[in-house]
Amino acid sequence: MDRFLPGTPDELKIGYTPDQLEWCRENEKSLWKMMIDQELLYSSDPLVNRKFIQDGPFTAGLPEGAPAMLGRWIGWQIVRSYMKKHSETDLLHLFELSDSQLILSQSGYKPKR
Repeated sequence: MDRFLPGTPDELKIGYTPDQLEWCRENEKSLWKMMIDQELLYSSDPLVNRKFIQDGPFTAGLPEGAPAMLGRWIGWQIVRSYMKKHSETDLLHLFELSDSQLILSQSGYKPKR
């Protein structure tokens, strides 16, 4: 999204309100910790996947203000981090990468807050 829509505000890229995007940024570290601690990254449970991928007014089971699509948002941050570290990578090569573990490990993704 960043390459296709440079200069476009992040909330428009993902469809969040400014407050929802701020919630994500403020809670990124605790959200990431929860996903790791509960082993959600590698879950094949359709209910877990639906909870974090599908659109809706909020993400059930999380604090008030947690927007929907948090899995998409975290994935975007991982890919964003990967592309920052591997700026020579073009979009075609990125789309050809099928090993999500490789992308994660080479992204160096680590939430700041």
